[in-house]
Order: sequence, then C-alpha cells, then structure tokens
Amino acid sequence: MRTSNLSLVVMKTLKFTSLLVIVLLGWPQIAFPQPDFTAQIEDIVERYSSERNFHGSLLVANSDGILYQSSRGAANYEWGIPNSADTKFRLGSLTKAFTSVLVFQLVQEGTLSLDGTISDYLPLYREDTGEQVTIHHLLNHTSGIPDIPEEIEDEIVRDYFSVNDFLTEFGSGDLQSPPGSDYSYSNVGYFILGAILEEVSGMSYGELINSKIFEPLDMNDSGLDLHSTILDKRASGYELVEDELRNAHYIDMAMFLSFGGLYSTVEDLYKWERSLHTEELISNQMKQIMYTHRNNRPTGYANGWFLNSEDTDAGIMNLIGVGGSISGFSTTIQRIVETKDVVIVLNNVWRIGETYMMAAEILEALQRK
Repeated sequence: MRTSNLSLVVMKTLKFTSLLVIVLLGWPQIAFPQPDFTAQIEDIVERYSSERNFHGSLLVANSDGILYQSSRGAANYEWGIPNSADTKFRLGSLTKAFTSVLVFQLVQEGTLSLDGTISDYLPLYREDTGEQVTIHHLLNHTSGIPDIPEEIEDEIVRDYFSVNDFLTEFGSGDLQSPPGSDYSYSNVGYFILGAILEEVSGMSYGELINSKIFEPLDMNDSGLDLHSTILDKRASGYELVEDELRNAHYIDMAMFLSFGGLYSTVEDLYKWERSLHTEELISNQMKQIMYTHRNNRPTGYANGWFLNSEDTDAGIMNLIGVGGSISGFSTTIQRIVETKDVVIVLNNVWRIGETYMMAAEILEALQRK
C-alpha cells in the first residue's frame, strides 16, 4: 500500500492491526513494581516522537485517575501551533465503538432489537437482502454485505454523498456470503447502522450522538467532523512520504458518518472511557453483550471492539481495544477492564502500526507499575 494512499483500505487494515499488536507484543503480564513509571513512559513517547511516528496527544490512566498526559508535534505545522490536551483529532474507525454504544442504548430502550433486520428499520432498503441481515450481523461485520470496492475508493473519498445516495450507491450490493457465516470487516455495514439510527430516532447521527453521549458526559470538544464547520483547535492531518512530512490529502467527511466521522480530544475520550465502567450510558447487561464475541471466543472482534483475554497471576484480564485511521490521523484506545488501566493515543500523522505499538508498550509498562 502506498503511504500516500487516501483510500478506505487504510481503515480496513485496522481489523488486523489491533489484534496483531496484542499478539506481537504479548499480553501485558502482572510483574514486580518498576521504578519511575513516568520516566518509562517518557522514554517510550520520546522514541516514537523522535522517529517521527508520533505527533499528537496521549493520556494514561488507571483506577486512581490520570497518571500521565503529554502532547508532541504540531496541530498545524504551517502555523507552528503545537498539539495540546484540547486539540481535536479525527478518530477514524474508533467511531465504530461510539456507534455500537448508540445501538445498545436504543436496544436497552426497546427502540431497536439486535435480532431486528435492516428491513424492519429501513423500509426502502432492498428486501431480499434487508430481510436477512440483522443489527447484530452489522455490528460484528458478518452481514455479508460487500464493502466499497477497492478500485474506486480513491475516486470517491473526496466526493460528498448524502445518506440515501451512499446507501443506494455502495450499501445495497448483492451478498457476498450468507449473513452470520463469515467475518469480513465492513465500513458499509457500520454506515447502514448509522442510517438505521437516524431513521428510528428521527435525528441526524450527529444530533443523536450529541444528545445520547456527548452532552450527558460533558464531552464538549467532540462531534461529527464536517469540512464546512469552523472548528476551533482542529488538528491538521499529515503523512510521512519518503521521510518527508506532507499535508494529508483532502477527503469529504460526510460519507464517513457512523464508521469514521467523529473527532474528539484525549480528555473527552477519557470521560467516555470512564463512563463505560459505570451504567451511565448502558447497563452492565448491555455491556456484557457488547463485549461478547459472536462465537463466545475470548479473542476477536465484538460489536465495535477488539477483544483479548488471558489468565494471569492476578486473575482473568480482559483487554478491550479500538482504533482508527483516516487520511492523516491514527488513533487508539487500549483498556483493561478489571484494573481500569487505559492508554489513549491520538496521532495527527498517518502511522497506524506505530500508534498501536506505542500504546501497547505504554500499557505493558502500566501493568508493571
């Protein structure tokens, strides 16, 4: 893949990257306390930053609260504006975890059912497919609905599409496998979830997520990223091309909607992550379902999240991660539910693997603290 490629293939690589990082680095084991935790984190951050793989903001926390925050590089290199804790970054496919929480909120309220089909909620959708594919299939990338063809991705990411136009053009293809049979990462599937959320709520996706998540949690620096909006402290995105930092190419964010369209800050994402340890947004019962693999495996993809579980000396530890990549940005949240350890990294340079690796190294150091 070319470093300068704008296509949605960037985001589809996340299905491998999140799990690959966990597998390659191994599970962060419980170990003896290590001296000077802050110095360890500084060393990791400095290494990635000096190699030009991290330009952004990060936050590290555990059950005691925030342990470490830092920002490196510039939000805008042309104006020399540094990144900071309140810099707003595009989230890419990290958006999918928010969409999942929205779905489970409406399931909890009785507005949606995980077993409900596309046709139950989008009556204009093609019936032969819509009557077979459920909400649960869409959440788990097992719908069988094909994703955007790779050969046209670069052509369309700069174009504006309304929700209906996108569904008609790219979301209504023939099934490539029977629903529920095969895992195939699909941005289109999560776009369809966004269309369903808009239809049943009577609100736009941006309005719905504001009212259901951002406003209740006082996430005042988060929202749906639209090019036309004058957005204070919005980071510019960059790419490294032959070791030269360049502006990322323009893309129209409207089409990314519920699979990659949000922006946020590390501090807002911390508020959201903390809320997931409570029942403020969804009940413990809903979270148990949300964090369960469709085949009840301890490792894999489940409803917008990547899972890994291991039996350690301290008991079962469940790592639940999510991340994203979109033109000029790479992001990840890696969290251990039992200890409330979390690492949040927002990077405004397109370095997918490096962003995940840095977060995993910090999480490992946090486990040794």
